[in-house]
Amino acid sequence: MDITNYNALYDEYKAAEDKRERTNLGLELVRKAYLNGRFDETREIGFEVLELADELNDKDTYFRVMMHISRAYSNQGNYVQTKEYLVKSIEVAKEIDNPYFQIAIYVDLSALEKKNANYPATIDALTIAEKLCEKHGDMANLSTVYGHFGGTYISLKKHDLGVYYYKKGLKITPSERLGDRLFSIGHTYYHIGNFPLALGYLKRALKLFIEQDRDKDLALCKLIIGATYLKKKMYKEAEEYIIEGYDLIHTFGSVVLDAQAYKELINLYLEINDFEKAKYFIDKFIEIEDQLEDKNTLLDFMKNIYEAFYKLGDYKAAFEHTLKYLSIKEQFHSEDKQRDIEMITAIREYEQHKKEAEIYQLKNVELVRSNKIIEEQKNDLVILNEEKDNIMNTISHDLKNYIGGIKMALEAAIYKDESIKENKYLMMIDVQSDRALKLVKDILYTKKLDINESAVSMQLINLNVFLINVESDLIVRANQKNITVNFEYCMEPINCMIDNDKFHRVLANLYTNAIKFTHPNGVIRIKTERQGDFALIYIKDSGIGISEESIPKLFEKFSGVGRAGTAGEESTGLGLSIVKKLVELHNGSIEVTSVVGEGTEFVVKIPCVVV
Repeated sequence: MDITNYNALYDEYKAAEDKRERTNLGLELVRKAYLNGRFDETREIGFEVLELADELNDKDTYFRVMMHISRAYSNQGNYVQTKEYLVKSIEVAKEIDNPYFQIAIYVDLSALEKKNANYPATIDALTIAEKLCEKHGDMANLSTVYGHFGGTYISLKKHDLGVYYYKKGLKITPSERLGDRLFSIGHTYYHIGNFPLALGYLKRALKLFIEQDRDKDLALCKLIIGATYLKKKMYKEAEEYIIEGYDLIHTFGSVVLDAQAYKELINLYLEINDFEKAKYFIDKFIEIEDQLEDKNTLLDFMKNIYEAFYKLGDYKAAFEHTLKYLSIKEQFHSEDKQRDIEMITAIREYEQHKKEAEIYQLKNVELVRSNKIIEEQKNDLVILNEEKDNIMNTISHDLKNYIGGIKMALEAAIYKDESIKENKYLMMIDVQSDRALKLVKDILYTKKLDINESAVSMQLINLNVFLINVESDLIVRANQKNITVNFEYCMEPINCMIDNDKFHRVLANLYTNAIKFTHPNGVIRIKTERQGDFALIYIKDSGIGISEESIPKLFEKFSGVGRAGTAGEESTGLGLSIVKKLVELHNGSIEVTSVVGEGTEFVVKIPCVVV
């Protein structure tokens, strides 16, 4: 805070003789004091301004000052006074008939009750706020309310409900707060162990935080992404994200964020058996632990530290830290006493297990050595894989040129002499060169997708309209085999973010397969529908079907489960692996069910967009 400006405003407030002017200056002074953490001054000046506003019958100012006073009490941990002023603020907001003030108060009240673990009162306050938002069409505040609902249910360990409310709020969240909602969902999925979904939402949040220059949120998001990779045993990615997060956090001077970074770094280096670095960050945490004001946060981190000492075999330090942890916890948490007593008893017996611990440490040294050998072998495999890819890429490009040259020469010869078409051997060369060229192109396209060189250009498109535009090609090819195609489109518009060319390739491949593996006079059904936040496309045929043992390998490259079509059509073995990658580029999924002799159904699922 610019203290000079603050003091000048204070002097101006004290010198003002006109009540209206002094009230306005006082409101601004209270606001600045609160925003800059001067909570005692917020209350002291606030009480003076309340008297002035009361004399002027200025309910609006009276309400705003009451809000700042209640929040100052809340930040100082005074639950009784906070609630008293919040309840008074509700009465004032009702008097002036301002629903937006009422919503703000009930949200603050819910946060206070949640902080004190009074969850029924939290939900009651949020329910009132929700009804007010819906009644007055306040979508911005409704998004905030849903976020608080989500956080409350997460605290109650009802993760499904928590995610439900986070996602509900996601649909109406203003763009500047979208990153927060995505982060909350990703963080929740992390805690319940759904790491693929956690990474999906966290990386979307990360992108928004980068675009909005929100460095603190960006740093925390990187830490949680790193922690997620650590849970997946992807140590290289985990270390990269955690270090990047730590490097950013270290510049903010926030004790809480520093502690969070140290916690993740300790977990990382214990996991990969780099005990020297783990010990370094344990010492860094101990330097700042006494500065952590929030006791629950401190307890969480301290528990992590004594467990880390135990893993390092430093039982004396583990014992001492456990005693400190229990001393603090005694003030707040009595329900865990028995478990903690058992824990401390176990640590006191460390002398009896010292010999076992020494043996364990020796084994750890061997394990570290083995891990280093495995890491070196892994690096060798990565290099060999890259070399293989480079060779494959070079060969594929050369083959494309050579086969293309053969094709062009044959077409030139046919152009000069039509009678060549009667030479069955030359025509076999023509057909086989087409097939070989398609295979090479598929290989090159797959390689592009594997190394993420295929740029995605998303557009907001009505899915039904998109399918209608490509259905004529399907009908023409189906008619060639006398196959009936039935279309059943969802009645409501389904808007999705789609890359036109790539999604066209998805449909073209699935349509081609449906025709290829359906007998003449068969039936293909195309259907769209909306399920919650997702659009579904069903492609069902009455064809030859796929055996149960082949389905798990269906989307693998060159899986060996490829079959000839009902008219002898051939496959490259790459089509469905390309389809799966393209659908995933749209943040979607693809599933298949099939019965041999009855037919196959593919279901493509991609996210919808609320317009």
